[in-house]
Amino acid sequence: MSTYQLQIKKMKLQLAVLFISALLRESIAMPAVDHCLIKFEDSLKETMALRRSCEEANLKDCCQIAEASKIIDNDNYTPGSGIYDISNVCRSTAAFTQDIFPSMQARCNMESGDGGWTVLVKRTPDVDERVSFKRPWVEYENGFGNLSGEFWYGLKNMHCLTSREPMEVEVEVSKTDGTKLVLSYGNFRVDGPSTSYTLHVSDKQDEGFDFSQHHNGIKFSTLDRDNDQNPGSCSAIYNKVGNWFNNCYTMHLTGMPNPILSSVYDYAELRVRPKGCAAFGDEPDSCE
Repeated sequence: MSTYQLQIKKMKLQLAVLFISALLRESIAMPAVDHCLIKFEDSLKETMALRRSCEEANLKDCCQIAEASKIIDNDNYTPGSGIYDISNVCRSTAAFTQDIFPSMQARCNMESGDGGWTVLVKRTPDVDERVSFKRPWVEYENGFGNLSGEFWYGLKNMHCLTSREPMEVEVEVSKTDGTKLVLSYGNFRVDGPSTSYTLHVSDKQDEGFDFSQHHNGIKFSTLDRDNDQNPGSCSAIYNKVGNWFNNCYTMHLTGMPNPILSSVYDYAELRVRPKGCAAFGDEPDSCE
């Protein structure tokens, strides 16, 4: 067979592959997507129970998961707290959500208040092995830990989740003896990387201890990137962990081995949700 004939044969084979691929996209891929959408609308309970991806429904956070359940099932179903798939609002490649986990996932607290909280930080001694928070900048940026235990959700993800619309925040800490403290603020935002992920927290909703006075407007710091207001390094002083250190802290959820918030606690959770927790908001703005 001549070279010319071989080239013709190769071209025909390539065209056949392209044709088959096009048929597969039309006959398999699109119906599969339609099937997922129909399945979601017909049975949200089953969808959530199986932890199916919410990409098809374009649910961006735990609030929208909670709101969707009320809309579709006439307020008769509330999804439980746990780990859910959400659509990747950041369109990022953050290691915490792309490499450690198979898809964009979030830990949802559906019990506090009306639920719909996306958890950004979790500390608990109820695990087989504690997570070390002695990490460099890049790990705090991308996230680390395990969503079923202790974790830091990642500054990139915190920025993307809190910058697309006004957010409120709860910080809950507790001790094994049952002592508990919950602080609520009406405004919470983490700015982008160009600001070293500056924290904005204000509009305290309750009386008593207020950590925002010391941490509002403060850049994030780690041992290898010192942005604090201390002449030395707060991270170096306090076990080489990251935090929105001022000089140095009143809130220290990354404290080792225990979180600190006006006192030393055993458990801690920082969680956010959109103000009003409205379902199916507009498409998010692009992130830095």
